[in-house]
Amino acid sequence: MRKMIFLGIAIIAAHAGDFAHGQQEKLKIYLRQTGHAGELRSEVVAVKNNCELVRAWHVGAYPGSGTAALVVCGSRSYGRHGEFDFADIVREKGWLKTPPPLDEYFKLLDYAEFEAVVMRMEHLQKSELRIRNGELVLTFMRGFMPNGRRSTRVIVGETGKVRISGAEI
Repeated sequence: MRKMIFLGIAIIAAHAGDFAHGQQEKLKIYLRQTGHAGELRSEVVAVKNNCELVRAWHVGAYPGSGTAALVVCGSRSYGRHGEFDFADIVREKGWLKTPPPLDEYFKLLDYAEFEAVVMRMEHLQKSELRIRNGELVLTFMRGFMPNGRRSTRVIVGETGKVRISGAEI
């Protein structure tokens, strides 16, 4: 019986890995369709919460361009290039009731919504993740190349999509 349970877990894990690698190819196709015809590379990185970070990039592209990313949990993809919105993963993980550690949340958010290239400028504004009026709210200072910055707020509520706002500074 134990062998069958282990085999079932191994099959599920292998399927999830196959799905993530399929998403890797999807991101490369997206980059080619948006004019990045040079050398493309990609990676899949396992993280906490049974998720994987998937990223593809155009080698030699200007920093902050030529990259695409998403988050995979099981056989679902989340973010700008995913099948589901980032807010869906927040609700599925129960983070509207108990927020995760800031760095863990920020890593998933970065891949899902910012193409895995966001710069968090803690020396200018300390990031904060908290529940406010039933919504999960992240505030942080976002950096831009070559020297811009923007105070940014990311809000996830009980329904709807993730909301991201901020004013250029």
